[in-house]
Amino acid sequence: MKHQRLVSVVVLLAAVVVGVAVADYIGMLFALMVLSTFLLSFILLPFSLIGLSLSPQHVLDTTRNERTIFPLKVVRRSFFPCGKVKIVFLLRNRFNGFSTKETVIIRPVKGESILSCPIQSPHIGMIDITVWRIWVYDLTGLIAVPLKGRGTTAFYTLPEGESVWDGSIVPQETEDNEETDPSRPGNSRPELFGVHEYISGDSIRDIHWKLSARLDKMMVREYVRPIHHDVSLLLLNGGGGISPMAADKLMDVLFTLSLSLLQSNISHTLCWCEAGQMTVMRIQEENEIFLAVKRILSVRLCTSLELIEFLSGTLPLSSFQVVLAATTDERVGDSVRFKERDALLFVGETAPDSLFGRAPAVQALSEDKAESPKEAIAALLYQGVH
Repeated sequence: MKHQRLVSVVVLLAAVVVGVAVADYIGMLFALMVLSTFLLSFILLPFSLIGLSLSPQHVLDTTRNERTIFPLKVVRRSFFPCGKVKIVFLLRNRFNGFSTKETVIIRPVKGESILSCPIQSPHIGMIDITVWRIWVYDLTGLIAVPLKGRGTTAFYTLPEGESVWDGSIVPQETEDNEETDPSRPGNSRPELFGVHEYISGDSIRDIHWKLSARLDKMMVREYVRPIHHDVSLLLLNGGGGISPMAADKLMDVLFTLSLSLLQSNISHTLCWCEAGQMTVMRIQEENEIFLAVKRILSVRLCTSLELIEFLSGTLPLSSFQVVLAATTDERVGDSVRFKERDALLFVGETAPDSLFGRAPAVQALSEDKAESPKEAIAALLYQGVH
């Protein structure tokens, strides 16, 4: 646009100079023709706007290192010629609040057309795309009429992840990946725990008939309760000191960790904060990972106070909990409750002592997206499930 405008200005000035310097019929005719062309272009500009509309279409999701296509439907009904149109898009990331603008220049044709605009978000998150500003230029490119932008769509820039193992290191206690607790009764039948006198609700199949006849009262068998290898992932999505790069890496780690557990036949519980409130989701299939990640990315990162409020609630019970964090706020670290087998995965250069000093097992990763989290995750999971 700047080049076209510069050329138009040069032509216009040249016409004026020729008209003044060459005081004859030909010089005046040349200047008059050039000035008339520019004047006609200015007059036609408002008429070329009739029936002009731009509407965003559905955008496919992508990952952080890939571009996606933003389809824009352009409709122009006017018969009058139209110059170039400059469109400015506003991209706002709901997850980290990061905003950026991208500009495209088109020359719309009469009728309907779909414009493919390549876009890329530098960070993961749910990205709202808004047609923010529109300028329609005359044919010479000298004058532009601003139009109010309208229309919004959204897409996800998703984290990257892959399984860190093939399932060969997962413990094989039983067919359902569980062992038994001889100190507590349960409803399964592999091992007898004890007997008790019949109470309402007990299964008739569990009645110990020989003992009941001998004692002259109904006695019921109790069986050992199985211990499930229940894993929970506690995501501290936010907190003071977390950068957009650290937030990106934290979600990469979460995605890789969850995918690795599922591909090792370990369902798990994912717990995170939404505006100070606890959100819990059971992950049993891969599509549930994507649903959970998209929900996390669609809301802003929590503040330290919101995380502290979140951690004060009752967290899901599990035999092995992995805390994923990138905050440097000591107050948040003090609010995390660790059990004997729990682990911490921290993203960043400086972790709060309240986290590092109390976590039974720790793995730290830098914010550098080139550093793969697979080795650190495999080490923690191997320790946690054995």
